[in-house]
Amino acid sequence: MDAPHTGFVADSLDRRIISALQIDGRASWHAIATALGEPERTVVRRGTRLLDSGLVRIGAMAVRGRSTVIGVRCAPGQARVVATALARRPDCAFAHVLTGTWDCVAEVQCPRDRLAGLVMDELPGLPGVVRTLTLPVLRHVRTIREWHAGLLTEAEITALTAGTGPPRRRRTCHPRSTVPGNSPAPTGCW
Repeated sequence: MDAPHTGFVADSLDRRIISALQIDGRASWHAIATALGEPERTVVRRGTRLLDSGLVRIGAMAVRGRSTVIGVRCAPGQARVVATALARRPDCAFAHVLTGTWDCVAEVQCPRDRLAGLVMDELPGLPGVVRTLTLPVLRHVRTIREWHAGLLTEAEITALTAGTGPPRRRRTCHPRSTVPGNSPAPTGCW
């Protein structure tokens, strides 16, 4: 999905607020302002504008099974159609159109007991699919949860992640022009 052209351009403080939301999408504006050393009123105004403009969205994704990466070879001219169909699946974490051997790739959350149905029935049933490669993920080494844009200092990141109370799933926030990777609950801004 492409970001709407709003004429709105994020400046360095906006990008730092986005980075803070990426680290903890449920952080209060007060917590973000404190961590960034900025006035709370400014952070509230800027953060609200980012959300209201549609430039940033906060979201979460429930993990409904094990991650499976799917490579798809498509009929000529069908890569976008197939990738879009995969992206519309509720269990899809990401879908990309590629160059090279595979025309598109997607990651879906698929319980092992549903994998056979996915491989033998669902994927071949998509119009434009010529061949698939299904790769169950054994271990996540790095996900979008660990990626940061490098705009915040370690002290600011620590201030945002040092919570008191029970651990909670974090959400990640991305500018809409990027595509989220796999993580249980950060896949935000979609």
